[in-house]
Amino acid sequence: MSAIWGAVSLDNAVLPADTAIGLRQPYTSCEIDRFEEHVEADCVFGCGIQYFTPEAHFEKLPLTNDSYIFTADVMLDNRDELIVRLGMDESDKTIPDGAILCEMFAKFGEACLNDLLGAYAFVFYDKMEKRLSLVSDPTGNRCLHYRIHKDVLYFSTLIEPVTQVAGHEGVNERWISDFLALDNLSISKEHEETPYMGVYKVAPRQIVTWNGKTLEKRLYWQPDTSLLLLDNDEAYAELLRELLAKSVECLLRSDETGLLLSGGLDSTAVACYAAPMLRDKGKTLHTYTSVPVEGYVSTHPKTRVADESGDVLKTKAFLESKGCKLDCRFISLSGVNVWESRAAMIALVETPYKPLQNYLWLIEGQRMARSDGVRVCLNGGYGNVSISLNISDGYLNELLRKGKFIAYLQQAVRFGRVHRTGRKATILNALKIASAFYFSSTKGNSGATILKKSYISRESLDKHDIIARYHKDERKAKEQSKNYEKYRELLVGDQLFSIQGGANTRYSLQTGVICRDPMMDKRLIEFCVRLPVEQYARDGVPRRLVRSYLAPDMPAHVMSVFRRGLQSADFLDSVSKDWKNISEDLRRIYIENMDNPIVDCNRALTDIEALDNGFESVRDFDILRLGYTAMTLEFVQKVSARSEGSVGSWR
Repeated sequence: MSAIWGAVSLDNAVLPADTAIGLRQPYTSCEIDRFEEHVEADCVFGCGIQYFTPEAHFEKLPLTNDSYIFTADVMLDNRDELIVRLGMDESDKTIPDGAILCEMFAKFGEACLNDLLGAYAFVFYDKMEKRLSLVSDPTGNRCLHYRIHKDVLYFSTLIEPVTQVAGHEGVNERWISDFLALDNLSISKEHEETPYMGVYKVAPRQIVTWNGKTLEKRLYWQPDTSLLLLDNDEAYAELLRELLAKSVECLLRSDETGLLLSGGLDSTAVACYAAPMLRDKGKTLHTYTSVPVEGYVSTHPKTRVADESGDVLKTKAFLESKGCKLDCRFISLSGVNVWESRAAMIALVETPYKPLQNYLWLIEGQRMARSDGVRVCLNGGYGNVSISLNISDGYLNELLRKGKFIAYLQQAVRFGRVHRTGRKATILNALKIASAFYFSSTKGNSGATILKKSYISRESLDKHDIIARYHKDERKAKEQSKNYEKYRELLVGDQLFSIQGGANTRYSLQTGVICRDPMMDKRLIEFCVRLPVEQYARDGVPRRLVRSYLAPDMPAHVMSVFRRGLQSADFLDSVSKDWKNISEDLRRIYIENMDNPIVDCNRALTDIEALDNGFESVRDFDILRLGYTAMTLEFVQKVSARSEGSVGSWR
């Protein structure tokens, strides 16, 4: 893996002499093991190589010849298969991933993209055709940004090199408005845009081509959505276990492997597959878990586990009973001021962000992993959208849609028994689901339903047509909830891919540790997209793929339907202890930005005033919303301070 950057003029115009320096400079503060560059009068190609795998030590990027120039940020998961296909020496363990990827694209072009597995973003300059291709992997594991300015295309893993050398066109108000209007942890609906006007991102599963005059964008991967009909449940179980094993095994190439481990289903499933594989190699699985600060007393419901260390230690004992070795470390943010850390975090992630505390523990976990010699750290973040998808109501809706009313009642009763809701509550819930299916409108509600308590201004809502755009998405979501054939489209989540890939890319550059999620493996996603709905939920078992099919490999304590982990559980407690200082800072920011057209600062100030009277009935997200909105105002101030289209001070 690596960071990449460059600039290309297809009309042979000479680039400024300091272009290479300007593009490389922001990466000098990153954990790069080796820098390489290729510079010509009309183009620059650079690569900051990181030694995540043994083969990366032999990486030579950029690659050039008379026909092309190529650079890549790549970790291939099916490298052995591709080596055979290309006729390379299978015994040569020094063949780097970049060389394999370059040879594949040079030989087969776009036709090979569906054959590649892994995390990658690359740029291929066809000198003969005068065509530049920018490509992101199917699930957007790695970032690639670009800008066309004065007939030159600039590209970079990070945004900053592009804006330093090619400038930008000011604040992208639509991106900022979407960020604030989405009253949840989502970032933006426009996953090809960035907060900077004129600077774009290659979307997951996208190839962008430029010939000096026209820019074309295409999605090269569309998963097969035909239903996978197997003979029996055991056939589905065997295939799931086989695919999950492959998805995990291909990520265990580094000397030491880590895992961001919680007490939940997905990361535990990863642990239960990775640890035995590492055992067979004589290796240890290093795990990192977020825990509250010492002395924290949870006020959350008993069904939400604030401290998951107990569950993690049970998983450790379960795996060690099978001869596996685990080194479990626990991370609390004791002494860390979440609010005061925002400037450093924005500099790292390059945009405003919402999970103020989660981002801090994630990067701390990767830094701790690096100190343990770990270069690849696994996680199971996408499991909620793949193998542990919770679609119990969707399954019941599908029975109603097909007119299977007796089966609907039987299944509703079974779910009630498993959840111990009682006969009356079960009947009421069944009636509620049926009523929503038959009588709820798909036309969408008022803006209040979508925007909730967001501080977005009315002016910005109207200017960017946010309510109409969100109503369209809301109607689509309601239609999908009533029809599983349409719902399956959600399993290929470009928006979620972009969020996770963006964060993981930047963390890897800052820590020298890459996070890989087996649940985002293209093969596993294609399997999940094709499953009949009853494979996800049936006979009272939600998240059935994991709870039923992976049960032989999993510890019993994670299978409960009544307990869920709660990361950053101490966030509200931490903020309340320093609320006086935080509230003063928030007031200052909102007062300084009263004329900002995007944010209704008066409403935010009113809410701050209410919080001064106590935190009773306050949700974590009420504080997050005040924090990330203020952070966004600071970000807009900083971006706006640079003149339109200007370049950085380095030049």
